[in-house]
Amino acid sequence: MLKVLKYTVLTAFILVVVFIVSIFIDVFTTDTPVEGFELSTLKKRVVLNEHSIEDTLEIAKDYFNNNEIKKSYITYLHILERDPNNVDAYIGISWLYERIDNYPEAEKHILEAEKRINSETSPETLIELYFTAGQLYGSYSKYHGNMYLDKERDYYYEALIVKGLDNELINAYYSHIYYRLGITYSILKDYEQEVKYYLKSYNIDEDKSMYYPIFYSYTYAGDFKNANEYLQLIKESHGENFSYFLAMAHYNTEMGDYDEAYKYFEKAKEVPVDSVIFQYHLRIANYYEKIGNYEKAKEHYIKFYENNMYFVNDTIFQEKIQKYNIDIKKYERMIEKEREKNYSKKIL
Repeated sequence: MLKVLKYTVLTAFILVVVFIVSIFIDVFTTDTPVEGFELSTLKKRVVLNEHSIEDTLEIAKDYFNNNEIKKSYITYLHILERDPNNVDAYIGISWLYERIDNYPEAEKHILEAEKRINSETSPETLIELYFTAGQLYGSYSKYHGNMYLDKERDYYYEALIVKGLDNELINAYYSHIYYRLGITYSILKDYEQEVKYYLKSYNIDEDKSMYYPIFYSYTYAGDFKNANEYLQLIKESHGENFSYFLAMAHYNTEMGDYDEAYKYFEKAKEVPVDSVIFQYHLRIANYYEKIGNYEKAKEHYIKFYENNMYFVNDTIFQEKIQKYNIDIKKYERMIEKEREKNYSKKIL
């Protein structure tokens, strides 16, 4: 299933007809814990009522979209009992493990899905498989930095060469794939490719939230004329909010107008935005580096990591950690503990 399109969930699945849902409702709306369900019991409900595998897949996807992980998992297991080589079921289970942050288990199932593709595998299933794999290897960065960056990028490229898709499905997938490719090239500091893919993503659905990454990528590329154009689009479409003030501060920092940059940092600081405050610390740390105040730069880099510890694994920020001799052992231990916990998670 297509899980996320940048910031919204795409609902592209066919609704299951009412009579199918009514047969399942006595099982899946009961107060009995899901763990208590026996596969043999569910098999009677699904198989003996002659539900098609396609209908059962839709039910499993619907449970996933409603975050009913255990019910979705049990339904996928039924599909595999009936069809052990069902690629869609393996993809679905991979999504489930990715949802609970057990990435190795998710990877195991996506590779099982890939083993089973053949000349009869539909293009819809193929693009979903490659898209899912790309998402998964991107998620790995939470605990492993950019270790799987090449795999993420390669699977997205595989998704882009799948033939036989209708335009609606192409647009739905490509919008997100282009966005993610833009991010990968940002990490690789290939700003020309970064801008290219961000623009391709925007051109599909004209999502105005894309103005921000396009703006920043132009500044990194040193193209301040186009950066300024997107800065104005940000202001017109989003108003003078925290992100706009931060963009203005960043723009003026890169242009060397440090007094003007500081004014916008002060404006951004006045806006209560705890969830993304790490962005403020990152931008102002760069500002202090530019003006040669390395003590202040280090102070804000430390606060940056305090507000989003996962960046300590990112190769982009490793040089800052080394340059300022920042002690990240605490964050490494916290990440390791969380990773071990999540990688041992079971669905049932």
